[in-house]
Amino acid sequence: MMLGHTKNMKERKNLMLNRRPMLILLLMVQVPPQQIMLRIFLKMMMTWTLMS
Repeated sequence: MMLGHTKNMKERKNLMLNRRPMLILLLMVQVPPQQIMLRIFLKMMMTWTLMS
């Protein structure tokens, strides 16, 4: 997932802007607590999206 981060930045931003409520709901439901790095990455992406 991390490998395509830079390449897909624009696509990810558009996806988050278009489906933010659904995405947040899915993240709350589906992300296991042990996936700490993924949670941090997603939290950073959400913060960056809200700031931009």
